[in-house]
Amino acid sequence: MIPCPSPSTTPQMRFRQTSDIEAQSALLEGWNQSYSQLSGGAFAGTLVEAVLPRAYLFREVTSHSLLQMGHLDPGMVAVGVPLRIDGPASFAGGRCGGSQLHLFSGRDGFEFHTPEGLDIAVAVIPRSLLMAGVDAQGCARLGQRLERAQLLSVAPGAFAGLRRLLTGVLPPDGPRQVPISGKRMAALTADLAQHLRSCLLSDAGDAPLTGEGERADTVARRMSIIADVRDAIEAADAEEALNIELLCQRIGVSRRTLQYTFERELGLRPIAYVRALRLNKARRLICQGETVTEAATEAGFWHFGRFAQDYRGLFGERPSSTLRSSTGPD
Repeated sequence: MIPCPSPSTTPQMRFRQTSDIEAQSALLEGWNQSYSQLSGGAFAGTLVEAVLPRAYLFREVTSHSLLQMGHLDPGMVAVGVPLRIDGPASFAGGRCGGSQLHLFSGRDGFEFHTPEGLDIAVAVIPRSLLMAGVDAQGCARLGQRLERAQLLSVAPGAFAGLRRLLTGVLPPDGPRQVPISGKRMAALTADLAQHLRSCLLSDAGDAPLTGEGERADTVARRMSIIADVRDAIEAADAEEALNIELLCQRIGVSRRTLQYTFERELGLRPIAYVRALRLNKARRLICQGETVTEAATEAGFWHFGRFAQDYRGLFGERPSSTLRSSTGPD
């Protein structure tokens, strides 16, 4: 869970780089989340962070398509502003267009299918700070917005203002070494809260999120199919051969519908998605101390030569290399 940022008279600013999805997901201290890599090759990620009085800002850049899942503390609000989205992506069951806010709040958590090449800035503040100074009608509107994770289309001017603020504090190559007084930091936090209020109270916030010529319920149905596939993979027994035909039977769709859904919304074939999630499960088990054979078997792989080949194709390293890295030197 994300704790409330502690008041500070000195800004804490960091720039960090990783070459591993587990390390990348762990960089965001306090986030209860997991990453699964969906596209192949060695991963690279960066994180720029700024801790202000009662606010936490970060800018995350990731090289590969990922499935990010997690939860946010109910006392906190997190709003993401995409700076670059290259390729198909979805957030909280909606299709990302690059000009919507990503609202991470809500008790049901969030899911984010990112593209290859994501650059996003996120602001995290206490819910109480966001509500401060807002009248009863505004608080009711904000409360309704914060009930669940979602994409929000907001007024262009409000979106641009928040984007300018975040990119000014979080340059892509790391924080600038410029002293910021405690008074200026407090003003920056207040300015951030005001920008967030302007966005979240925007009259454009309920605009439908559809592609050109598509009904919102059509897009929502495809996102639901993807979620059903993921749930079926997670629920499958290790000894069960969960192929595409069986998946189609379980979720009640045709093979053609499944194929079109994944290619349209994620740019992936269904079999590649299934294989990637199973390989990520094996990787997490290896990192937790299981042997390569144990992890492969538990994730549903029985042809160990093919498993090693697919593993290297997705993560850019052999399973044995992951095991050595996770156990450290003798």
